[in-house]
Amino acid sequence: MRKTVIAMLLGLFCTVAVVATREVDAAPIDDAMYALVSGDSAKAIQMLRALADKGDIQAEIFLGDIYHDGAEGVPKDYSESIRWYRAVADRGVAIGQYDLGKAYFVGEGVTRNGAEALRLFRLAASQGYAKAQVQVGQSYFHPGSFELKGVAANPSEGVKWLRRAAEQGDGDGQGLLGMMYEDGIGVPRDYVRAYMWDTLAISSMMATKGKYFADEVRSGRDELAAKMTNAQIEEGQRLAASWKPGASISQVAAPDPGHAMTACFINNAQKYGAQSCQPPSAMVGAVFGSCREEESTYKASLSAQHPNDPKLVDDVIAQIHARMSNSVQAALLDSQIKGGRCR
Repeated sequence: MRKTVIAMLLGLFCTVAVVATREVDAAPIDDAMYALVSGDSAKAIQMLRALADKGDIQAEIFLGDIYHDGAEGVPKDYSESIRWYRAVADRGVAIGQYDLGKAYFVGEGVTRNGAEALRLFRLAASQGYAKAQVQVGQSYFHPGSFELKGVAANPSEGVKWLRRAAEQGDGDGQGLLGMMYEDGIGVPRDYVRAYMWDTLAISSMMATKGKYFADEVRSGRDELAAKMTNAQIEEGQRLAASWKPGASISQVAAPDPGHAMTACFINNAQKYGAQSCQPPSAMVGAVFGSCREEESTYKASLSAQHPNDPKLVDDVIAQIHARMSNSVQAALLDSQIKGGRCR
């Protein structure tokens, strides 16, 4: 079961597919995003390139993501995505370093080079980028996966990097750290701490990757609980309930989802294609984190409509979290609010 959690860490990508209805004036980056989702890819690319030529980091990131994932009218072009990821990375921006590192790790648009991937991950991790910290941590457990010949594993050092990611609220880091505590790898075996990190990972996964990944961690926690006393489980639950994330570093200013955006999304949910993917930027946003009332009300409404299908309700909520974690869609929704299109 837990092998699935490990496998998903080394590069998940997604295709953005949303539908919009009409144009209004907005900020330049919003205009470009609106053109893209409206089907005018040529116009969107032209606008993004113009912004990128002026040094707009957000535009460079979007160009890299669009060419990597593909979009309507824009085929995947890994070589072109590398161009833009490298432009961001060369300016010392963590997300660009991480994206370029992923490309080197899997060999997309460049020759696969684990050592170069790790160098880039380290640069991003040193700036506090949680996803890169997870990858650096993984390199200490599995140096061979990064083509580090003659390098011995160093679990205790790996745990240090996983902890840095976990303490920022990163679900992958939390889940892997829970595994380390359960098995006593790099840290003394501690079922209570393992249960705490698993519990936090379930919540994080549900908010960013959806029910499938959350259930993978939940299954592992159930196996762990079978080895624990009731008192230990209660203590793990208490620690999870009292835990608070540490500071994280975001390298690119992005629209704040906030209260209004959540309401906007809920009211326009039917216009957007369902998807679940790893967010392509540091925007993992607790969109519902500050909007629990909206989530509770919407979930209650769904439950009333589908009283015999709680799985459907959970899946819809998970899809909302996943969609709102996507930077391209967040930019579009932000422009909708600014342009008065949100009803």
